[in-house]
Amino acid sequence: MKNSAAPGAILSISIAAAMLAACGYSGSGGSGTTTSSSNQTGTASGTVQGFGSIFVNGREFDTSSASFVIDDQPGGTELDLAVGNAVEIKATFQEDGSAIASEVRFDAELEGEIATLDLINNSFTVAGQTVFVSGTTFFEGASGFADLRVGNVVEVSGNIDANGDLLASSVEVQQNPANEVEVKGTVENHDSANRSFVINALTVAYSGAVLDPVDLQVDDGQFVEVSGTLAGETLTAGKLELEDRVPIAAGDVALIEGIVGTVDSASTFTLVSGVQVAHDSDTVFEGGTAADIQPGARIEVEGEVDGNGVLQAVTIELENGEDDPAVEVTAQVDTVDTSSDTLTLLGVVDVQATDDTRIKDDRDGVRAGFTVDAIQQGDYVEIAAIIEGDSLFATRIERGEPETNDTGVVEVKLQGPLASEDTTNGTIIISGVTVDFGEDTEFEDAQETPITMEVFFDLAETADVAKVGGTFDGNLINAREVSLE
Repeated sequence: MKNSAAPGAILSISIAAAMLAACGYSGSGGSGTTTSSSNQTGTASGTVQGFGSIFVNGREFDTSSASFVIDDQPGGTELDLAVGNAVEIKATFQEDGSAIASEVRFDAELEGEIATLDLINNSFTVAGQTVFVSGTTFFEGASGFADLRVGNVVEVSGNIDANGDLLASSVEVQQNPANEVEVKGTVENHDSANRSFVINALTVAYSGAVLDPVDLQVDDGQFVEVSGTLAGETLTAGKLELEDRVPIAAGDVALIEGIVGTVDSASTFTLVSGVQVAHDSDTVFEGGTAADIQPGARIEVEGEVDGNGVLQAVTIELENGEDDPAVEVTAQVDTVDTSSDTLTLLGVVDVQATDDTRIKDDRDGVRAGFTVDAIQQGDYVEIAAIIEGDSLFATRIERGEPETNDTGVVEVKLQGPLASEDTTNGTIIISGVTVDFGEDTEFEDAQETPITMEVFFDLAETADVAKVGGTFDGNLINAREVSLE
């Protein structure tokens, strides 16, 4: 996946690569390759960004000789994976900077029927678990969150945060759903006499369950996977398995994506997944500093695991904001600059892909090698992006079929901070794009309550996030609907 690094990232990657080489590891990102004195084994844990091999945490892993374990079942293939799936990879990091995967594992965090939908907070519940979706969430079997319905059976992959909520990186609506419900989570309120416990709002009864390992002694604080049948808020477990959330060993190179659970000292913290991380004055930070490491922060850590099982961080990249992109745009591509991996849409919106961009083709189903280079002028894309300075960097790009209105004109969508508003002429500006309101434009407030244009202007302030849908005439968006987010 050829992507360009964000400003400042090339220097940081080069420094980090040199430091990793000093401990025997060599990494290669989108900006170059360094070498080390020997090969090392290790683990990568993160979200699939693309295929043609497999790309995770901004790195390419050769899967030509890898085995695939899907939902705990061996014998899978790369075709069983989708962009957005959270995976674990066992690999050998070569002297030339390449990474050769020996095993790729995928097992969704949650599977079951949607019980409730919260349109305001972009969330839903399944089996007592709350799932949050964002602009970086990929969907299979649905075009997006708005397509989900109560009763849909979904498979959800992502990261569980410190509150036990699941931050979805992918949601698949099952076309031929199984009858079983599967849940991963932390055991609470264990009742040994009645052989039951709680995962968030779900009660699990496991008296008849097959245990893995067979001598498992269930206790509070354990991270488990349970499957069975659901009746109301109680899951009768058929199988209960103790999970090793991120299996790393002393001497491993580790590339871990996760959420900070606790900050243990000025130089150590623990991820929600249980991985302990230490950093020092030599650790290279990207997207922030050590002071920004707080509970709930989403990060990528690269380093080596010491004899005590602590990941000694060489680089730490803070990803705050990626789950809540500042700008989202759906439109046809005006131009493609392959030298910088930059797409221009709506005349003035320039968005650059990076090594961390997740990219997917929903139009033609291209998997291997689908990068920005494959996108052409006129392609219809949906992009989520974060703002850094005056630039937009894509966190998600999806190519799809154009959406059209009743008269066959292509629909566009734009969401972002309000730059200005003109109450006299009935216009606003988002990301440099002028949006014009007409007599038929429909308005909603942040609670999705219909309002008038006058009330919209009364409520809206500069930097508030607004979302518009309509048509683009080459100069401005003629808004069909506008809402405050």
